[in-house]
Amino acid sequence: MQKEVAALVGISEGAYMGLEKAVNEYYEKDVVDKLAALFHIPVQDLLDEYNAFMYSDPAKKIREYRMSLGLGTERFARKIGTSDTCVRSWENNTKLISRKSWERCFKGRIK
Repeated sequence: MQKEVAALVGISEGAYMGLEKAVNEYYEKDVVDKLAALFHIPVQDLLDEYNAFMYSDPAKKIREYRMSLGLGTERFARKIGTSDTCVRSWENNTKLISRKSWERCFKGRIK
């Protein structure tokens, strides 16, 4: 039952229903870990492409991608069409990357 699963992972029934229906943009790492353990499946089986990116250290991936291009923060920000403040926030893990920004800036470029 949804109510029981939600209680086992520590979220509301409504939040769990949102996960099942894929209406949530971002899945919290600790919730995904608990669900994977509960259902005895790999975490990656629960994640779409965006959430797989967000699950596995996006700050490090963005920084490594920028550095592989040989760009500083400002030039990289211009290249991907965002502000250097956003790039710094993403690289410092102080701001989540929205799905829309991820699709525009990183989808297909960073695994």
